[in-house]
Amino acid sequence: YRDIENYKFVGSMGKDLYRDLGRFLRQYPTLEPAMESIFKVSLQNEKTKQVNVKGVETGAAGQVLEYYTPHTVRRVLEYYAIDYVLLKLPIPEWAEEMLQQEEANV
Repeated sequence: YRDIENYKFVGSMGKDLYRDLGRFLRQYPTLEPAMESIFKVSLQNEKTKQVNVKGVETGAAGQVLEYYTPHTVRRVLEYYAIDYVLLKLPIPEWAEEMLQQEEANV
């Protein structure tokens, strides 16, 4: 297994997604056409420091709370536990909050 320190690039799909996409694009400039098409991120935007804060916003973070329950969060975390442990990934804040709220209500 590899740990997260052995990867050439590690980004997150959190609030810093577009900052990470910019870093990724600077590291792999040949991917610019795809990055611009999908995420509306380009090297030109990076050079002029224009920040695309919305891009292709799906609203997925808000929908998570609509479709996940504390039970399903536990199941997903169990399923992906090896990734969280070996890659030393933090558990998403929304998942922690949901589980803490459930504990407080018990």
